[in-house]
Amino acid sequence: MGRHRHEDITQPPYRLNALHFFVWKNLYTYEYRYNKDMKGEIYADRFAALGHINRLEIFQTLVKAGSEGMAIGEIASMLDIPASTLSFHLRELVRSKLVTQKKEGRTITCVANFDALNELLTFVKKDCCKGVTLPVFSS
Repeated sequence: MGRHRHEDITQPPYRLNALHFFVWKNLYTYEYRYNKDMKGEIYADRFAALGHINRLEIFQTLVKAGSEGMAIGEIASMLDIPASTLSFHLRELVRSKLVTQKKEGRTITCVANFDALNELLTFVKKDCCKGVTLPVFSS
């Protein structure tokens, strides 16, 4: 019995000319690579965002603040960071989806994205210490 419409996406549908086959093959390969490798790129991007001492301190402060978050002015006064510098670093944390912002009237509140943090920690712990005995983890 013949296949119905694209039951197996790894195989091209019948009667594709060379151009259509080329386009289909590249789209399938791109989607496969995207799904397989993009998570790694997302994690690398998030680690890079945390790779500056100011951004790390900002993120730690927001994690300590919990799900209510903190206003930008509070973060600036707590960490003694100029507003322009804080804005620059917050933009990077928001871009990497480690921090979300919500506007309440004239105040912008920043909240740590705990789901993104959990994904990042799970990624690090996933294959941690397989085949290696570390003194820190043995006891």
